[in-house]
Amino acid sequence: MSKSTRSSSQLLPQIFQTEKNKRFINSTIDQLIEPSVLDRLSAYIGQRYKPSYRTTDIYLEESSLQRQSYQLEPTVTYKTDGSNIDFASQYIDAVNEIKAQGGSNEKHDRLWEQESYSYAPPVDPDKLVNYRQYYWMSKNLSPIILDVGPGTTSRISVVNNALGAYVFSNKIDQDNPDIVVYKGSTYEFSINAPGHPFYIKTQYGTGSSDQVSDEHVTNNGTMDGIVTLKVPSNDSSSNIDTVLFYQCGNHVNMKGRIIVKDLDLVNFDPSEAIEGSLKFTDANGLTLTDTVNIQINTGVTSSYINKKYFVDGVGESISLTDIASHEVVESYGTETGEVWDENGVIGFDTTDNISSAVNVSLRTNWITVVLSDSLATCTKSTVKIFRCCS
Repeated sequence: MSKSTRSSSQLLPQIFQTEKNKRFINSTIDQLIEPSVLDRLSAYIGQRYKPSYRTTDIYLEESSLQRQSYQLEPTVTYKTDGSNIDFASQYIDAVNEIKAQGGSNEKHDRLWEQESYSYAPPVDPDKLVNYRQYYWMSKNLSPIILDVGPGTTSRISVVNNALGAYVFSNKIDQDNPDIVVYKGSTYEFSINAPGHPFYIKTQYGTGSSDQVSDEHVTNNGTMDGIVTLKVPSNDSSSNIDTVLFYQCGNHVNMKGRIIVKDLDLVNFDPSEAIEGSLKFTDANGLTLTDTVNIQINTGVTSSYINKKYFVDGVGESISLTDIASHEVVESYGTETGEVWDENGVIGFDTTDNISSAVNVSLRTNWITVVLSDSLATCTKSTVKIFRCCS
């Protein structure tokens, strides 16, 4: 940093420009008002034994060898909820704190070495801790029968792909797709497209003209909110076209078709109105929730009819998983009987509680578990064998 040669003492009357006043002003006022000139440095900081290090690179020097060796080391952080940091400390501060508490911080590799490891298996720990609250069922619960006739409600997420397209949650990786709706049902389009007002219209065109009437569409033209389309039933009161259009009010390329179909003529397609939606309510008012077991018996496309499905992803993107893919077809064991009484007639069991036991396992299986002393290198292993019955 360099300073200009001009001093504030020169602004004083000549009689006050004494050496003492000059030194005082130079050490106080001049330090506050003098412009500084900063030198721009171009250099690296960080460890010098990484693969990216080159001897020709320029590195900034630290004030001590320790700081030089551990530049940009990760901080020690603590989070109580997994997201918000409650405590953070620089690496050097953590090491120095160990020394301040009476420990030795000379060998850093010794400070952090350990013989235990963190392991997070892909299981639900609650099922292990509170196992008494869970029950294995040989057969699934009876499915809920969905009514997919006129009167259903689907909520579909809509976002923008830059300035060129709308993307719908029920149409994976498709820009400006055709959207199928059914007469008598309601469709809620959850719009999150700042700068791209979403209109449902009778024909293409930017701006706010040619909108479908408020009788059928509410909140038309929103950029952040719910646009609701209520498709009238198939009767004499129906005054809506068989093809509608969605269009961005600002960009001509962000547009697509909304095709209106009649459930008296076509079957309901869950891939159009259920899968990928944020929310779905059937014609009887039943709203889907995660993990429920559903079945559609009539009025549905052939690939879905009479099949049982688990529901997942409600609120984000609903998925239907065929229950058949979760069924365990192998037998758990061999059921047989064992007589406990002597000769099968007399003995200590006079109440016939255990004289004809069933579900007795006759085969012995062996499970081999390999426990590694070093998860990183797997250089030394210990084999332990457990016996269990099936």
